[in-house]
Amino acid sequence: MERGAGMNDKHRDEILKEAVDEYGVILQVDICIEEMAELTKALLKMRRHKENNPLYMQDHKLYLNLHKNILEEIADVQIMLDQMRIVYGFTLEVENSKIDRLKTRLERDKKLIKDMERDAQHGKY
Repeated sequence: MERGAGMNDKHRDEILKEAVDEYGVILQVDICIEEMAELTKALLKMRRHKENNPLYMQDHKLYLNLHKNILEEIADVQIMLDQMRIVYGFTLEVENSKIDRLKTRLERDKKLIKDMERDAQHGKY
């Protein structure tokens, strides 16, 4: 995914590897778990606010703060996931396989919905 302007990948990877080496695998795994929990909490907070307040977009300042927090937590989780790849190995092959499976599932579901809509038009439901 996009990282935007900033440090190059080599320099970034060196810093992440140094963090794993300096702080150790166990601590970095614990921090990864904590960061994922913080992202979960931020997402739930946004969803809860949205569900309980249909006019939530009108509270622009609160929305922007919740959104900013989600972006910060995504960044923290991504940094930790990149460290987990250093520790456990790279995931590109597994990711590609899972994306292919998702593509197949999406195609199947689109066809199923289309078939159900067609059947509903013909009174089969």
